[in-house]
Amino acid sequence: MKIGFLSLPVPGHFNPMSALARQLHLRNHDVVVLSLPLIEPLAHAANLSFIPFGAKEFPDQASAELIGTLSRLKGRRRSAIHGRRDCGDDESEVERVAETAFC
Repeated sequence: MKIGFLSLPVPGHFNPMSALARQLHLRNHDVVVLSLPLIEPLAHAANLSFIPFGAKEFPDQASAELIGTLSRLKGRRRSAIHGRRDCGDDESEVERVAETAFC
């Protein structure tokens, strides 16, 4: 069976997903990870095939900044990112991008 895993390039998403992907790969499934190029070294370290996407829209530096900001959000801003529509005032350009992308 061919299986594609779409992952955000953050440890809390990629690590559990890659464990499942590795197990499926060991059971002779054709597994590939699809994500931002930032996570490619981790996918290859887990012996998983990788297909990058979004490199133009989210270059590595911008991705790293966005992910760093998302990991520090708390309260209303964190809730907004996780599906609630309660997007509040922005404190930085990166947060504006995050709220535009996820709200």
